[in-house]
Amino acid sequence: MESTSSSINDEPIRVRDKVPLKLWLAMGAGMTERAAHYGSIVMIQNYVQNRYDDKSRPGVLGLGQEKATQIQFAFSLINSLTPIVGALLADSKWGRYWTILYAFPIYLAGLAVLCAVSVNGAVAHKAGLGTLLVCLTLMAIGSGGIRVNMNAFIGDQYTMDSPGAFRDRRGRSVKPDHDLTLQHIYSSYYWMINIGSLAGIVTTLLEARVSFGVAFLVPLVFIALGLAILVAFSKTFVRHGPTNGNLTRTVAYVRHHVRVRLGRSQARGNSQGPGYDEQFSQFMTDTWKACRIFSTFTIAWLCWGQAENNFISQAGSMNTTGIPNDMLYFLNPIVLVIFIPCFEKGVYPFLRARGAKLTPVTRIFIGYIILTVSMIYIAGLQAIIYSRGPCYSHPRACPASQNGALPNDISAFAQIPVYVLQSIAEIFSQIAATEYAYSKAPDSMKSVMQAIAQSFGSIASLLGVAIAPASRDPWLVIVYGSLAGAMAVTSVVFWYFFARKGDAETSSGTVIDSTPIIAPDSEKEGGRVVTEGS
Repeated sequence: MESTSSSINDEPIRVRDKVPLKLWLAMGAGMTERAAHYGSIVMIQNYVQNRYDDKSRPGVLGLGQEKATQIQFAFSLINSLTPIVGALLADSKWGRYWTILYAFPIYLAGLAVLCAVSVNGAVAHKAGLGTLLVCLTLMAIGSGGIRVNMNAFIGDQYTMDSPGAFRDRRGRSVKPDHDLTLQHIYSSYYWMINIGSLAGIVTTLLEARVSFGVAFLVPLVFIALGLAILVAFSKTFVRHGPTNGNLTRTVAYVRHHVRVRLGRSQARGNSQGPGYDEQFSQFMTDTWKACRIFSTFTIAWLCWGQAENNFISQAGSMNTTGIPNDMLYFLNPIVLVIFIPCFEKGVYPFLRARGAKLTPVTRIFIGYIILTVSMIYIAGLQAIIYSRGPCYSHPRACPASQNGALPNDISAFAQIPVYVLQSIAEIFSQIAATEYAYSKAPDSMKSVMQAIAQSFGSIASLLGVAIAPASRDPWLVIVYGSLAGAMAVTSVVFWYFFARKGDAETSSGTVIDSTPIIAPDSEKEGGRVVTEGS
């Protein structure tokens, strides 16, 4: 392609940049952790709810739906809190690469123990809930160190060193755009995550037809593969070194403004505070706005979280035609794998060509509306389930069910629309949130910003634990209807405070700092250290 020069008078078309190999390797490592997570978590509901000697459904502990749902949300709560610790360790002590590398063996240990005790159902039942909780805790700690830092680590691999405007193969004047490339990177990563999560289809089949022990072997292999990628290609990656400079300044900045608000500071006339330049104060303003935006995800995470527990139990009360009730959960990644490329190559270019400004804030709002519709649908579906025999509002719990063998007379495939709707909502909202969090933070706080974005999931998990006692028949219509109402209110609030005002911010508004970067092909110590602008 011919490079453009001053002879090019037309406005260059914004295009995404090339994605280097090191980025695909980083995304591959991240995919293995998410594959292990989804392959494991989909089995927990049956593992806890049903007994190991249940002939119709796979299980181990037999503690019922309410307890299983509580444990699922408790696991999600820990998964939402551990990234905060992982982010702080990465940004202030070890750096993102080494924090991720240290977290993988912890995850591996939790899966290895769970795999070993679950080979035999009776043995796993005897090992009890305590062993399961210890394993889940280890997995959550490992996941917390990997997931939040992997999002930022992937972004670190893109350095945008392409030339300016040039002629493409069709003779058009084009110019690589940072924001479009970042959107493409995180969309590609999200697509890869969902490819990996399809391994959970294998785990659900193995749990039903072989044993939970063999099923947990699948995520164990994925985690081992991710660790191998990080070790084998260590010198290929861009590795940001740790720094606590902005963390320290941020804490001091917040403390100063709290004291000003409380009337305890003599610096009330200084809106920025002592020692803070205008650029850093603007970063703090952007961070505060980002936190407000991320806080609206609390109800959204609670709605998405239903797919990991109550939707699985709902499918168990319906006619699955021989398919495991937790198999339908994987409609979500299947839809995402199909739809993400369609949005990347079709929907988004079509809308941009017609002048639509699909900023992250706009995409989040669209996702919220679709998520609201999905919860309205699932509430209506639950009402239909309760209207069908043989057990009506108490599926599999009446004499006519032949000791729980007969579900209510409705096909589980009626759940397909809710999985499609929730997947489309994810494409709009979750990818936009990850992109927004990365673009708003300086290099030394990108992991922390990702942790802030994900931490509101912990509040959602607490709410999930709180409503878990109601997550049983015959109250599920009320539960789903309440969630639909809460999501509708969240959408309106988000539109009023954020979406209606538009969002002209881009990644160019982030703070540029001097976080050390260990260049590829260098050693952890003694390699060439470069900084921004060098």
